[in-house]
Amino acid sequence: MAAPALDFKSAIEQFDGILNFRDVGKTVNDFMGRKYMKEGVLYRSARPDEASNHDIDRLRQDYGIKTVMDLRTKTEQLKQNDKLNTTAATANSAVPAIARRRSSVAVPLQIPGLDCVQCPVTGWRFEMALLRRLALWDLLKFAFLFIFGRRVPAIRLLTKKIILPLGLIGSTTLGVRVSRREYLLSFRTVAKASNEPLLIHCTAGKDRTGAMIILILLLCEVPLEAIEHDYFVTSESGALESEWEERLKELAEFGFPEDWLGTPLDFVRDLISFIDHEWGSMDGYCSFIGFGSDERAQLRECLWA
Repeated sequence: MAAPALDFKSAIEQFDGILNFRDVGKTVNDFMGRKYMKEGVLYRSARPDEASNHDIDRLRQDYGIKTVMDLRTKTEQLKQNDKLNTTAATANSAVPAIARRRSSVAVPLQIPGLDCVQCPVTGWRFEMALLRRLALWDLLKFAFLFIFGRRVPAIRLLTKKIILPLGLIGSTTLGVRVSRREYLLSFRTVAKASNEPLLIHCTAGKDRTGAMIILILLLCEVPLEAIEHDYFVTSESGALESEWEERLKELAEFGFPEDWLGTPLDFVRDLISFIDHEWGSMDGYCSFIGFGSDERAQLRECLWA
């Protein structure tokens, strides 16, 4: 179903170095025309690695964000860290604030004054599930590349052989199934967000962040159309246009085609259908990952208006 004809651009907050940033509660409320979700509690964005000092001050002071949840893999973090260190080496005024604070050692993103939670929903459990689908020869090639530190070509092999045939929804649902601990940690972190406003991000703030937000909103019994609206904001607002060419290069490096930058029309419905088919409901999925009824009530209380 096509997204409603609303002002998508107004949902996006503008920063110096953070794209695709928005208040999930406000986006839902604006669509529904009433206050269904608390605002100023749950935020989403693309990676904040290149945030300026002003951006960081706004996150902490204007938005009151206490915690940043990073859904990226170690490989992505290493690649971005290399990029930031290269930028820092040029030593000019345009260097992002976080780059100046990073050491030369590749480490997960740390934003000064904020707690950073690592929840790689396509991390090693997801990668192991993919590896089990590889033919023996391809598995040996992957092992050779990985052992000799060639992480990107190794991931590109997985992309070509397994991820692309699965498609975006297939790879997402696989992650939802196998990355139970990461989703459990994510939900438990969100359940504390009433006192500690939270920012969730991946690389583009679209696929993994999109799936995470879909599940959270589904758990909060947000109507389907409002969930779809929030998901479509990324593409309909043009939130990633300023870095479109860079994103295309990054996708190509990991073996993905250009159409993976989009937001498929059926993604939300397909993900919800998968949850319903496999576990009967979002509550059933929560039981599957160990997110108890009391914790679910806490999360809803945290996010419901």
